[in-house]
Amino acid sequence: MSQTNKKYLPERILFCITRDSLINNKATKDKMKRTIIECIVEAIKIFIKSKQMINPNHEFALISYSSIPQFHCTFDKDPTNILQKLERISTLKRLEHPSFDLAKFFKKIDNMCQIKKIDQADYLYRVILIYTRPNVIPSFNEDFGGFSLFEEMSQKAFTWDTILIHHKSKGKKNKIEKLFTDFAESFLIKPYFLEDKSCQNIYNKMSLLLSHPLQRKVLNEMNPIEF
Repeated sequence: MSQTNKKYLPERILFCITRDSLINNKATKDKMKRTIIECIVEAIKIFIKSKQMINPNHEFALISYSSIPQFHCTFDKDPTNILQKLERISTLKRLEHPSFDLAKFFKKIDNMCQIKKIDQADYLYRVILIYTRPNVIPSFNEDFGGFSLFEEMSQKAFTWDTILIHHKSKGKKNKIEKLFTDFAESFLIKPYFLEDKSCQNIYNKMSLLLSHPLQRKVLNEMNPIEF
């Protein structure tokens, strides 16, 4: 496949939703009075259906993260399964979790995916992380070899977008943002880091992620009006 055609690689998109008490809260400025998790699930459904219209060869998978990543469904072009699993996610028990181990996270992704260099790839792998732990700064447990695995993945046909859901701009939000944006510097395919106050703009944020990672602008080069 030529370098030009690589820009049209079908995507394998893995959604990861963190599970904790925040997602039970009511979303801000939602006339239907839905919870944050209900808004997240609805936004992902719209995203999946839109991506399918753009290219029916895109595939989707789903994991949730409580104390460890929990697998729900494998990559599939047929969105029926993941849409059903998303409904179930919204009813799962939520607990407070004081940590988010990126090493475990990347290990799970590596086990699920067969990520290749771009010039050899048949798919572009993309994680979309919906992060709802604004008071938890992610960490790397080196026992899992996480950082070396992360560095290897960042140079392949792989990228990782994050939407941070939070209530207020205080707390550890800025440190979390710095951590994710610092990681983004090493990625061959630049990730997006977006934030949303209690899902008041979750649909707009998800729509920004519809563009193909090999075709979209680098986030810090975008005009603010595009947000």
